Amino acid sequence: MKNYFLLCFYCIIYVSTFGQWNFYTPYPTDNDLFGVFFIDKSNGWTVGENGFIFKSDGETWTTEESPTSEILKTVYFTDNEHGWAAGFDGTILKYENQEWTIINSNTFKDIYSLYFLDENNGWAVGYNGLILHYNGFEWAVQSSPTNYTLRAVYFVDAVNGWAVGHEGKILKYDGTEWMEIESNTDKNLKDVYFTDIENGWVCGDPEAMLYYNGQNWTNQNIPNSGNVRSLHMIDNEHGWAAADYNILFYDGNNWTVDTAGYYAFNLRSIHFTGLNSGYTVGYNGKIHHYNGINWVQHNFNLGVDSNCLEFVNENYGWSFESTNKMLFYNGSVWLNKNYGNNDKTVYDAHFLNENLGWIVGWWGTIYKYENGTWVDQTLEDFSSLHSVYMLNDSTGWTGGYDMYKYNGQEWLYEYNLSGSAQSIFFADEEHGWVIAGGLHYGYIYKCFEGNWTIEYETHEGVLYDAHFFDFESGWVVGDIGLILKYDGEEWIEQPSPTYNHLYAVHFIDEEHGWICGDNGTVLNYNGEEWLEQYTGTNIALNDIHFLDSLNGWTGGGITLLYTNNGGNIYTEIQNNSPKINLSDLQVFPNPCSNVVNLKFTLQSNSFVNIVCYDLSGKIVLEKITDYKKTGVHYADLDMSNLSAGVYFFSLNSNEKTIIKKIIKQ
Repeated sequence: MKNYFLLCFYCIIYVSTFGQWNFYTPYPTDNDLFGVFFIDKSNGWTVGENGFIFKSDGETWTTEESPTSEILKTVYFTDNEHGWAAGFDGTILKYENQEWTIINSNTFKDIYSLYFLDENNGWAVGYNGLILHYNGFEWAVQSSPTNYTLRAVYFVDAVNGWAVGHEGKILKYDGTEWMEIESNTDKNLKDVYFTDIENGWVCGDPEAMLYYNGQNWTNQNIPNSGNVRSLHMIDNEHGWAAADYNILFYDGNNWTVDTAGYYAFNLRSIHFTGLNSGYTVGYNGKIHHYNGINWVQHNFNLGVDSNCLEFVNENYGWSFESTNKMLFYNGSVWLNKNYGNNDKTVYDAHFLNENLGWIVGWWGTIYKYENGTWVDQTLEDFSSLHSVYMLNDSTGWTGGYDMYKYNGQEWLYEYNLSGSAQSIFFADEEHGWVIAGGLHYGYIYKCFEGNWTIEYETHEGVLYDAHFFDFESGWVVGDIGLILKYDGEEWIEQPSPTYNHLYAVHFIDEEHGWICGDNGTVLNYNGEEWLEQYTGTNIALNDIHFLDSLNGWTGGGITLLYTNNGGNIYTEIQNNSPKINLSDLQVFPNPCSNVVNLKFTLQSNSFVNIVCYDLSGKIVLEKITDYKKTGVHYADLDMSNLSAGVYFFSLNSNEKTIIKKIIKQ
């Protein structure tokens, strides 16, 4: 079981910033994203390869369960409760009652674009001139004047609709039928947007940007940016377009490369909720966010951190954190879920099957999960619990410095330990093991016929984790590369290929096991000896779990690694710096007159520097601090030489940045 001394590993991390394009990669996909749509700043969706659907609350992105593995090319919502997504092979999904379901589209042709006038009036276009209409009950194929693929559709109102596609095709809908309109180009057209019936734009192949003045389509000059795949106009004087190499901006007269263009590439879709809030999505799962002041690159990701990892089989896994959040693995993707009203840190979990399990944590936290419902079983004495083991649905143990036993109804005190429980195993009600300890010491407790004895102790380091096959056979790992094996009579130290601290051990059978630890250490047991595996990271790896001899995860601090070949090659899913919570940076007084004070909390040791910008993005103050340890820190900056106005403080820690606004009086 996972021990509480270890730093949690981050599945995904979110860092906020000001007035700029932010770069996101929503874990766990690196699949291309093709469509994005926001109802408002706090409600947005993006879709892409393999049926992936992500939802945003304006700050974080979470995976939504999708009923398809088909490529999804487009997404559209009429309100927060009603939405649609569509893609290859005629796939159409409907979002209602907080879930996605497959809807009959009456076609097997690929669908590239959706547009809805209201909940009961929608359009879709696609391959080979496909046009579909939704009347509130069903989708029906409409008569089309072209066999060329249509890539986008847009409606100003019920009698003014447009569709564009390959070979310069532009179609107009007058409320009765679709008609082909002269476009004056033979380039492939990929998107269309109108601000009113007399002002519209179409984009597509390199240098293809057309403007409609109410009567004719004419060319507009744009910088060479490759294919321009998507555009969004706020009004006739403000618009953006997403291209292969750049983000383009329209100022009412000209299209220019936005300063974000030096890092944006392979963008597929763009959507704005207002002048100061927009998103682009594209290649390899990348998401860019604009929030209104200027445009700079930051390699930021989105955030949920994890404290413990638990699997029952290849289709059911959990990763728990604090504040009642967890990630649930359904065999293909991780989904965000909640577990009741608990706001305490969870240290360990044990599930007997996909429908029955327990979690334990800070201040006596115990929750039982049964058939989709979480039941609070928290202890009244508020002692922290760091490990849990369930023999069956009516017998189990949990412990910190005190051990408690579950009788099927309640948890009762059983035994006091000399250290805090790190790992628990029981073969039956009267025979078990507990690994316990604290700073620089460790104990192995044996429960035999209900009697507790210390079978092994060390004062040269911590014992962190254990894995048992049965009462007579098990392994324990700890500080300075310590590996212990129990042969049925005594604990024997085993040859270890490392002096790094070892934090977790997991076996799938007696001849296949893995250990993880400091400096990216992963050891593999082949039935005879422990051998090091190359992970490509020097991050401390705190937990490890394998589903079978090939598929497993290990992670720690800022890294999550996955292997599908037993550990011969580990693929890094995320590689981020120590997490700093936005809420943990405080700036006071605000407004200020001279000296401003900053208070911030680090969750990991780090170098820190503080930068102050003015509204133009110019650095006006900078303070480089020394190496800071985990915990709360304070800093101050003298702003007396700065003129009155608005400024932004940037706190940087190992490539991570959070920013706060301050007003100088």
